[in-house]
Amino acid sequence: MAAPPFAPAFAGWSGPWEFADPMLTADRLRAAGFVEVETGLEAAPTTLPDASAYRAFLASVIFGAHLARLPDATQRDTFLDTLTAEAAGDTPPVCARLLAAEPGGTPTEMKVRVRGARCWMRGAGSVRQR
Repeated sequence: MAAPPFAPAFAGWSGPWEFADPMLTADRLRAAGFVEVETGLEAAPTTLPDASAYRAFLASVIFGAHLARLPDATQRDTFLDTLTAEAAGDTPPVCARLLAAEPGGTPTEMKVRVRGARCWMRGAGSVRQR
């Protein structure tokens, strides 16, 4: 995003993501009325079969908000082509949502595991949180 052809589109933009840790996620769920909340991290690698599938995954799942900031189809294609080429050297090729270093220092894709229940009660024709 800092490369010269893309930098103007991303100047001053912090991006669409926030990677809340398990503790913050649990706190937010409890504040929203969830009970019996459990959160944690678990490995969740997304390995794709080839560069074409990887590029499609980037376009449709990961970088939609980024692509919307680029001014034309040519820049969007160049952005995706650049990311796809850079990932070609990864072994195995993994698309990471959140990278965390394992004890040996190897980055791995992680996701937050969440379990919780929310109590509801019916009353006067509407559903209210209890």
